[in-house]
Amino acid sequence: MMGPVAHLYLHQPVDLEALANRLVAEGVPGVLRRMADDAVVWHRSAGTCELPHGAAAALAAHPAALREEIARDLHALCHHENAGDLVLLGWDASGADMTFARERGSHAGPGPVETQGFTLTPPGARFPKREFVRAAELRETALEELGRIPRRRIEVVASSDTRLKVMSYNVHSCIGNDGRVSPRRIARLIAQQAPDVVALQEIEHGRARSRHEHQAALIAEALGYHLAFCPAVTVADERYGHAVLSRHPLETVKMELLPAPRRSWWPEPRAALWTRLVLGDRPLNLLTTHLGLSMAERMLQIQALLGPKWIGAIPADEPAILCGDFNFAAGSAPHRLAVAHLRDAAETRRRELRTFPSARPLVQIDHIFVSSHFVVEDIVTVRNDLSRVASDHLPLVTSLRLE
Repeated sequence: MMGPVAHLYLHQPVDLEALANRLVAEGVPGVLRRMADDAVVWHRSAGTCELPHGAAAALAAHPAALREEIARDLHALCHHENAGDLVLLGWDASGADMTFARERGSHAGPGPVETQGFTLTPPGARFPKREFVRAAELRETALEELGRIPRRRIEVVASSDTRLKVMSYNVHSCIGNDGRVSPRRIARLIAQQAPDVVALQEIEHGRARSRHEHQAALIAEALGYHLAFCPAVTVADERYGHAVLSRHPLETVKMELLPAPRRSWWPEPRAALWTRLVLGDRPLNLLTTHLGLSMAERMLQIQALLGPKWIGAIPADEPAILCGDFNFAAGSAPHRLAVAHLRDAAETRRRELRTFPSARPLVQIDHIFVSSHFVVEDIVTVRNDLSRVASDHLPLVTSLRLE
């Protein structure tokens, strides 16, 4: 038993300062005494300090990120309506731990043994942006993962300000190979991979066949991500196009239709969406698109995207990512044009990253191209029971590091 807390309730007035000092002298590791001015004095064998702002020396055994939080917790504990006249601590950095109620198995002291541990969580679990997790936050995250409560939009922990995990995914209007329309299934799949940014193609808003839902908004809400939506096709109140979802706040720089030949055997409007986010202190540009089905159409559109109005308009010192469903394979003419300007994140892959069709992938037509600012640490297609049925494409995921 280490580090419990005991509350001492007095039946008659006494000199609390003298009593606190006496308890410490007789071996109690620490005593907290609430003052009339709302401050709390922490009595220790090494002397006294004031909470919540003067406890750095008393908590020197803890990581710096935890000290202020523990000091605030101890201060709040003394102001609880049921707190004792004195609060006894079973831990102090200068001595041995002790327990006050051995039979109860109480554990609530501020020592490192009681305030530090580890968590095993799914990849998509999100916590506030700091170096530790509180128990209440762990409970909320578990409820989010179980779908019991909506996901919070929070500033999440970033493993590094130089790393970014990017997903590109044609979700086929959230219509799975089983015929079900399920944005929530797409959200579950994305949450499994926990990307920082995800570009979605073939996403619907207000269409009758998808229950008039704003699919991208539903997915973003389920994940707690920021959203930018770009309609490529608009018919009355129905929209169909692309979206970018991001853990980081997003700025929409541009959304516009791409050029198309005068004659096409499948005349569907094609568009691109340009968003900007900040990674660390650096602006980062992400463009997503879904190109046409004919070779002439794809060449015209990739030329436009690589030209002065899109990629060419990005300052040379700003990192850029171009991703989406390009409807062309590696080595094709439009692919060769793309890699003349940007790097294919899959160029160092050891195996073919086939993304289509999801049930039995034959070809990679989904790509992620990056500027020279990035090192590609990994790239995979997501192949599991969920991805094989959620859409007719498999998601493509890459882990990037800014140099």
